[in-house]
Amino acid sequence: FDETTDKEIFEKAFAARSEFPDKKIILCGCLAERYAESFADELASEVDAILGNGDLSLLDQIVDQLFDEAKNQSTENKTPITKKAPQKGVCSQNRDYLLGFPGSAYVKITEGCNNCCSFCAIPVIRGNLRSRSQDEIIQEIKTLLSNGIFEIKERQRRILQQRILQ
Repeated sequence: FDETTDKEIFEKAFAARSEFPDKKIILCGCLAERYAESFADELASEVDAILGNGDLSLLDQIVDQLFDEAKNQSTENKTPITKKAPQKGVCSQNRDYLLGFPGSAYVKITEGCNNCCSFCAIPVIRGNLRSRSQDEIIQEIKTLLSNGIFEIKERQRRILQQRILQ
């Protein structure tokens, strides 16, 4: 991340608020993880919430909280809701919503990185490399298959296909 990326995020947040003044805007991802506290101050009038990437399942809680607050109080001079979960394990759980094309799903296997390249902030933002167990991955894929998902990344399917079908 560099000054250009930061500037682009600020511009996008200002543009989103300008175009959608009555909508709820949530800033998520690596940049939100790394700079949550400063973004809460600097983008307080542009974003309603900031979510780091340690536990994406917190998104449901943030959305519920935003709409509860909208019903109960004014949003003037409000600090954005900010949530950052510890970078532990691999963020994967049963998902109510699957992003991507119908019938397909992504299965996360690892998180983080142990390489500390001078140009990369991933180890700082996402922590050290962590992997899910093969049994956990297989169980998730079986659940996805039983729920009508028929496309999983080719490499993952080849590696695990025999165990899944046993």
